Amino acid sequence: MRKCALGIKWIEPFLEGRDKLKFCVRTRRSAKNFPKTSPEINFEVGSRIMAQLGPKGLVVNINESEFTLEIEIGQAKLSFS
Repeated sequence: MRKCALGIKWIEPFLEGRDKLKFCVRTRRSAKNFPKTSPEINFEVGSRIMAQLGPKGLVVNINESEFTLEIEIGQAKLSFS
C-alpha cells in the first residue's frame, strides 16, 4: 500500500525527540460500495503504520490521540489529511 508509506512520512517527523506519540486512524467513506468498512480500513492502515513506527515510539490511542490520520474515500477519489 503506497498510501501507508505516505502516512508514515507524515507521522515520522512528529516522533523526533519524543518517547512516544499517541495516534489513530479515522476513515470516512462516502462511497459505501467500497469493499471494506471504515473500521477495517482503520485497522489495516494503522497496523501497517505501527509495524514501521511502533519500535520508534508510536502507540495507538483512539480516545486521546496526539496525531490523527484522516482518510476519506469517495466515489472517484481517495484523500488523506
